[in-house]
Amino acid sequence: MCKTLLVRSIDYFIFVGLMYIRNSTFILITALLCGCASSRMNQQLTDENTRLRLDSLAQENRIRKLLDEKEYLEQKNAITEQALNTRLQEKEDSLNAKEKQLKEREASLKDMKSRKEQESEAFRSLAQSIFDSFKNITPSDYSCRISCSQMIVEISDRVLFASNSIKPDSRTQTTLIKVKEILLKNTDLQLLIVAHTDTFNHTKEKVANVADIGFLKSLALCEQLCAEQGISQQRITSASKGAAVKPTQPLQNSRNRVEFIFYSNLLPCIYLKE
Repeated sequence: MCKTLLVRSIDYFIFVGLMYIRNSTFILITALLCGCASSRMNQQLTDENTRLRLDSLAQENRIRKLLDEKEYLEQKNAITEQALNTRLQEKEDSLNAKEKQLKEREASLKDMKSRKEQESEAFRSLAQSIFDSFKNITPSDYSCRISCSQMIVEISDRVLFASNSIKPDSRTQTTLIKVKEILLKNTDLQLLIVAHTDTFNHTKEKVANVADIGFLKSLALCEQLCAEQGISQQRITSASKGAAVKPTQPLQNSRNRVEFIFYSNLLPCIYLKE
């Protein structure tokens, strides 16, 4: 009985020992396995942490690069915008200057046009007053016109000279007094006396050239204006033209005539169709 109990006790202890060894082995294996798994996990975690840190550094570098690029673009954009604003301002200033210049030119042209109209009106008024001075002459012996800045009065020889002569007629004094009054009233005026002749010498004077008749006639009128009317010789010029020059209306039948041409450098030129 005791022997059986001993055997059973031994078996029990053996069984307990085996179970202990088995459990210990299992625990050890489990611990080993757990240790290995933990080591791999730690390694994975370490690798993942390293990768994440590298990714984070890469992202930080990329963000820093993008920030630098953004700052560069902002500066470049600011410089470009400033340059564009400067160019726009310059163009605006240029346009404003041109607009101002155009307005000034328009104002100047308007002023010039106004002054030109005033000058033209003054010139026409002066011309009319000169022409009116001779209106008592018979219309068939008298004609007047404007040519640029010249006021031209044509008078037939019948009014100015004795028949078949180059000597001024007694009626000439009336005409020359009117000429004197015009010159004294308008001190800037000059006078050109042009005598027109035809192809024949209708005077008693003996001359080699018919054109000389015109010179003698215009010279005689100049001398009377200077000597008898007191007009300065510097204001009067004499000239002659032959029959080739066509007479103006209404002196169609009188090629022998004299033109009293009043002019001045101060007068504007009036362009007219004659």
